[in-house]
Amino acid sequence: MRTLNKRYQTELVSSAEPFPGAKAVLALAEQLGGHNYLLTHRDNQAKALLAQFDLAQHFTDYVTSNQKFPRKPNPESINYLITKNNVDRKKAIMIGDRKLDVAAGHNANIASCLFDPDGIIGDSGNPDIRITALSDLIPWLSKS
Repeated sequence: MRTLNKRYQTELVSSAEPFPGAKAVLALAEQLGGHNYLLTHRDNQAKALLAQFDLAQHFTDYVTSNQKFPRKPNPESINYLITKNNVDRKKAIMIGDRKLDVAAGHNANIASCLFDPDGIIGDSGNPDIRITALSDLIPWLSKS
């Protein structure tokens, strides 16, 4: 069953497209002197998708399932990225589309953002910011 689910997930993800505003938000973070990091439970397929949509150059570093970190909300993978890349926790934010992403950010002592494009997540985990469109991050990033 696990193999079937993985195959289905891989096929589903292969047809994914970036959300509107993704490139602008990634570029803004860089313009403001920041960096973007990818943390995913998926394998290198996520990195391939970023390359396919000309987004890979906006990412400084990655953590994928190939690195065998504990799954979120355990903060070990976030802490690895923070330490390796000398990130200031006061200026970092974990952006994700699930409560466990918010919890992972909290567990790593950084800000968290819940991206809920459909507005259907009831228990949000108390993020610092909750958005329905990536462009909603622009004012928050600009004031940080």
